[in-house]
Amino acid sequence: MYKLVLYFLFVALVQANIDNHEVTNTILTTIEKCITKNNLPHEEIWSVWKQPEFPEDNQEFTKFCDCIFTELNIIKDDAVDYDNVKFMLPNFAAIRFNLSKDKSKEITEKLNTKVCFNLPKTTEAVIHCIRVRNCLYKEFQKVMS
Repeated sequence: MYKLVLYFLFVALVQANIDNHEVTNTILTTIEKCITKNNLPHEEIWSVWKQPEFPEDNQEFTKFCDCIFTELNIIKDDAVDYDNVKFMLPNFAAIRFNLSKDKSKEITEKLNTKVCFNLPKTTEAVIHCIRVRNCLYKEFQKVMS
């Protein structure tokens, strides 16, 4: 019986790692797809992506963000899907901060997401999503410092 429980725990652990890897690959594939689909300058988009704060007034980058957030179902029906943001957050953090999945998950569990998820919704969904992302980035900085 003990061996059977250990086996199922091992299978669950392996499946969780595969799922995390698949989400990260989906994010990276979607980034490249959205750059190509919108005929955007690759190096410039990646350069902005690496900045601590995403601009709200860069039309090309906003188009790129709209594509990514829509493709990944972070924006659905012109609203931010916070459950999906929470689900993908460790993967986005791992990509952005070059962290292991475990470290990224550890940090995201310590974030005060409420402050970011409760920002006033006074703009279109993509701009609101950029604001939420910028807020989450600041929360990451607080936890990592």
